[in-house]
Amino acid sequence: MIESCALFFGLLWLALLVRFLTRRSVIGLIGIVVAGSLGVLVKATTFPAFTLLGGFWILANLRTCLRRRAYGALFQMFVYASLACALPLAIGYAWVVYSDNVSC
Repeated sequence: MIESCALFFGLLWLALLVRFLTRRSVIGLIGIVVAGSLGVLVKATTFPAFTLLGGFWILANLRTCLRRRAYGALFQMFVYASLACALPLAIGYAWVVYSDNVSC
């Protein structure tokens, strides 16, 4: 059940990321961070595979922006993609640090 839940949130994160890259919105970015954070918190070893796939998708979109010479969109996409990948990992790391320091 844990692996299925982690796969669900990982796939949801990936689907929201792909949708966000085509239609940018703040609500979409919040959804990405929430789905990714839940995926990391459920099982931290499953989520990096999805970040790798999402990274390939982001690189493809960055390449398209470079071809069009849309440098403003390139910078904006880079910042949003960094937030979409880094925030869930940072939240998961903070949880691991906290849970390691809790004494019974």
